[in-house]
Amino acid sequence: MSPLGESRTATSVRLRRFRQMALYHFDYRDRETLIPDVEGTEIADLETAKFEAVRILAELARSIERPEHRVLAIEVRDQRKPLLLVSLTLDIKMPA
Repeated sequence: MSPLGESRTATSVRLRRFRQMALYHFDYRDRETLIPDVEGTEIADLETAKFEAVRILAELARSIERPEHRVLAIEVRDQRKPLLLVSLTLDIKMPA
């Protein structure tokens, strides 16, 4: 218990409620196709947004049926400007 009579956990939970969440948009690009994220997602910080973009790309890569040379990308932006570009290249080469 803290001197104020509440546990550390209760204090941490209360402080987290006041932390401002930022709105990030995860635009998807596959070749010339761009699918903008118009709604966005509230996320704690840019570091967390980076891991979310990697997770999204891994999920998208699993769903590709014909993985000829492809470059998939997630462009992370806030309401004002682009912040990150996370890309994944899928390429199949036959041995000589």
